[in-house]
Amino acid sequence: MTRAKVNRVFKVSVISNDVALFDRLKGGIFGEDFDSSYLQTKGANFAYTKIIVPDSSEGYLMAQLWMLYPAKQWVSVRQAYYTGSSGLIVLLDPAEKDHLGWLRRLLREFVIASKGRLVPIMVVGVGEEVKKEESDRIHLVVKDIERWSGRPVPFVLSGDDREVLRDYIVSIRNDRAKGKILATLNMYFALDSISRESRSISQIIKHLRSLNISAYFSLIPDEEMKVFIREVAAEMYFKFDGEAIIYRRQIP
Repeated sequence: MTRAKVNRVFKVSVISNDVALFDRLKGGIFGEDFDSSYLQTKGANFAYTKIIVPDSSEGYLMAQLWMLYPAKQWVSVRQAYYTGSSGLIVLLDPAEKDHLGWLRRLLREFVIASKGRLVPIMVVGVGEEVKKEESDRIHLVVKDIERWSGRPVPFVLSGDDREVLRDYIVSIRNDRAKGKILATLNMYFALDSISRESRSISQIIKHLRSLNISAYFSLIPDEEMKVFIREVAAEMYFKFDGEAIIYRRQIP
């Protein structure tokens, strides 16, 4: 049997108010790879997890998890690991009564270190079940992060199944893909706006795949790519003519 190929590795920062929670992730949703690769270092613990991409025989995605110590003396270490992170996991103890104070401090740090770049965020509660009052507090945390980031924020318990984690890592892949599409559309616009030409979505997909033969683009089906291209093109106020994008801005 041929071993699955790693198509893409993503760096994910993990922030928490309690270093002891990192060890309690073992045996949970991050899988056996997390347990076997778990390593303690100064200011940050490391492990990785990998997930099989749904409806794909091309391989799997891997997340490098950097679990960052929250104390103030480790601020320079956190800033170093924030840089280049494609995702952010907020790890919390459901029994803790006040999450927002430390969370907002670390989120501000992340935004500064990443130069304002927003990434997909997931909240993980340590344990297998939560009480009603704990659930209410977590709900407030999730809503606070959603208001701040402008994105949906999934919540999962460390003892749950891996489906939410899988969807989250796929969302990181998709977020990076949209960034590539935006850069490609900008390139097309710079070239095609001179002659005011249009380009079909299928042409754009073909070009994207030729530029990213061995990258995570190979894991994204054409139908998803079409949705991404339309979303990004609309954000840039490009006009549409059926399945073609016309490189003239239609700004309201």
